[in-house]
Formats: sequence, structure tokens, C-alpha cells
Amino acid sequence: MKRQVQIKIYSGLLHRQHLYVYGRVLAIPVHKPIRNTNWASNLMHNMDLLLSKEIGNVKLTCQVGNNTIVITANSEGYFRINEHLKEIPSDILMIKIDDVNTDKYAFSGTITYPLYQSENKLGVISDIDDTILHTNVLSKTKLFFNSFLLHASQRRIVANTNTWYQKLHQKGMSLFYISNSPWNFFDNLHHFINKNKFPDGPIFLRDFGLKKADSLQSMMHHKKNEILQLMDFYPHKEWILIGDGGEKDAAIYVDVYKMKPEKVKAIFIRRLGNEEHQSKINHAMIGYEHVCYFIESAEEGMRICEGLVGA
Repeated sequence: MKRQVQIKIYSGLLHRQHLYVYGRVLAIPVHKPIRNTNWASNLMHNMDLLLSKEIGNVKLTCQVGNNTIVITANSEGYFRINEHLKEIPSDILMIKIDDVNTDKYAFSGTITYPLYQSENKLGVISDIDDTILHTNVLSKTKLFFNSFLLHASQRRIVANTNTWYQKLHQKGMSLFYISNSPWNFFDNLHHFINKNKFPDGPIFLRDFGLKKADSLQSMMHHKKNEILQLMDFYPHKEWILIGDGGEKDAAIYVDVYKMKPEKVKAIFIRRLGNEEHQSKINHAMIGYEHVCYFIESAEEGMRICEGLVGA
């Protein structure tokens, strides 16, 4: 029996004539529907996501309006498009596979994807884990429990962050989500964002597992690289960067500010951990207190934003 092939588009952005897309070619697994959300079924489901079957090194033809781009997915099935188009394009991306092994796989045809566009002058880049979604990255046990034993519908929101982000969005700001979680969990995180009524926006994750020679992303610098890419993609925007003290958000955001100070309106870091851990985060922010804000809650972030941008 042939396995069905899926072209999975994770994020697709269009700004004027610049196109930026992440996706992957996968063999669709035969999943039994989850009839309950107990720990065992959640673990099996999330492990299935991590062990997804990719189809590597296949050629893809991409069409945006009259622009045609031919690309090849890497050995893990990932592909990235970062192209300046020749003419004012359509806002619909169409992709088809040119050379899949038809003896093993079945492909239903061309897929279409509406490209995300944002013309406003202020954007928000947010981390996900422990910034809007309780993950407890400082505890390996709790990290495993939250990431693998809970269904996406059971994950807990960081209190009132959705209200804060909705207010920012109502003021005309676009939301972009960048996390160190693997692309394999894209659907889980997308479900969480939608279920909890966060503003819709592109999600950027990273490759999972051992780095391959043809990897499209840096394992160590993925988050900083994606932030800088967005700043270059939208040269007219200023940015608010929101993260937490659990991983390296503070150091990454300060590095970005050093490189592009004119692009960063403010940095918000949610306090996490004990006093010793927080003192390390404080050290990374020394000298940048004019742009960096430590916050205990979303309400505190909202109050500060009122003074900065009237949000």
C-alpha cells in the first residue's frame, strides 16, 4: 500500500516582492484517532510526531503569480524559500512535487497556501515556552511531563498573556512566534495559540535531532538568526521582543539590540527561577536597562506598553 505524501507549509511570508517560506515533505503516518487524553496516549502521539517520516531530496516547483521557483528539499525533507520575485505577485503560493517515487508514495497534486502579509510599522516577536505556554524548562522532569504527557488542549497558558497580545494586536501590531521547540510540534503549538485566542501569526521553530550537513538552520543560533531575518524582511518595522528568563532569551535579545538598536523598541523578559538564576539573567541586561524590562506578569507588561506605545 502506498503512503500518502504531504507538503507541510509551516510559515509563508510575502512583503512586497520578497518571499520567505519554511516547509517540509512528509509521508503521512496512519494515526489512530486519540479517543482520550491520558498520559500513555499523549506520549505515544507526541513520540509519533518526533519520529515523523520525512521524504528527502525531492524537487519541488513553486508558483506565486507568474513567478516560478524550483527548489530541492534537503535530506530531512525540509525546504526554505528566500527569494526576491521579479514582479508584483499573487498572495497565493502553489507547490507541487516533481519527482516523488510513485512506486512507494502517492501525492494528491498541487497544494495552495495563503501568504502572510504585514504592512504595519510595529511588530512583536514572542517566544513560546514559558513566555505564553507553561513548560518549566528549568526542570527537566516538568519539561518532559508538559511536552510529552499532556495533550495540546491540556497545556496551561501563562496567565493573561493572550489578553496582552490581543491588546497589542488591536493597536495594529503583527505577532510572530519564534521558539526552540522542534518543527515536529508545530501542530501542537498552533493548536495552543488558536485555542487560547492569541493573535494569529507565523510560527518559526527549529530542526530536531543531530545536525545534518545540509541542515537549513543553526541549532545554536536559530532564534537569533530568525529574528534578524524578520528584521531584514520587514525593513520598515520596529520590534517589541518578549521572552522569559528560563532559557537564553535575555542574552539573545540583547545581542540583537547591539546589532540593530534602531529596530528594537523594547525587550520584555518574564522572571523565572530562584534568585541565583535571576541574578545571571540580570547580568546579561546590565547597561541596557533603558530598553529591557523584567516583568512578573502580563499585567505589568501591559502597563509598561501603555507608556511606550499606548497599547
